[in-house]
Amino acid sequence: MHAADLYFYQGYDPEFILKKAMALKTIYMYPTEFSDFSKSVDCDIEAQDAAFLGALATELHCAAFHQIEGLLALLLAEYQSRPDWVYLTSYGNFEMKNAARLITAERYEEISHGVHKTGLQFVRASVYAGWKFDGPDENKAWLESLNDIEWFIKYCAQAFLTGSEYNAYKHGLRVVSGAAALAARVAEGPLKTVISMQHSLSYLEMYETPDGYQAEEVTKELSLDHSFQILHIAAQVLSPIKECRKARALGKVDEFLEP
Repeated sequence: MHAADLYFYQGYDPEFILKKAMALKTIYMYPTEFSDFSKSVDCDIEAQDAAFLGALATELHCAAFHQIEGLLALLLAEYQSRPDWVYLTSYGNFEMKNAARLITAERYEEISHGVHKTGLQFVRASVYAGWKFDGPDENKAWLESLNDIEWFIKYCAQAFLTGSEYNAYKHGLRVVSGAAALAARVAEGPLKTVISMQHSLSYLEMYETPDGYQAEEVTKELSLDHSFQILHIAAQVLSPIKECRKARALGKVDEFLEP
């Protein structure tokens, strides 16, 4: 199994999704320049168009969920009895949702099949492949780093649980992007805008009741900066996962890169 893992991690790129996000964000930040370039290659794109910018915002938002799912899957791969690449190819959505619930509830013993009970043990095993770099005396900075990573993983797990729009996005036509606003009136007065969103994403959430299915439209505001930060931090966590598992497959830690 080590040989299969080594083959996978030698080619795995922790920044694969981040690179796409960097391209999308760059286009968003410089729409005029991108429009001019598109015209120079006979591909006339009006990047300043609100719908185009909204599509970029939606792509970045959902790319963060894609990155989160990849992170959670790699963490879980540590506890499987098959090569990581095989597990990453074969896991199901229910399995990932259940793992996110367990992580959010800090039920690490269930995730690790009884091997680890605490968040620090879970991070050491799933992120750093079981390597201990702190020596006999716990280094304060190292422990803080482990705690920060655990917090981020739990944050990602909670986002994955509540991010119903990601599933809608994966099926293409189930989401609507664009500007949105909420208006209200007092008594017989005029409508007044109380919330305005430059970029938003709307989708349906379905519920099963004794009387059948019910649906409600949900609209969420999109933040490019927040999505990009999630992507960037997740890539920083994915990097030591790759390096430590590759080092384990090689039987050494010489190539370990600190996040």
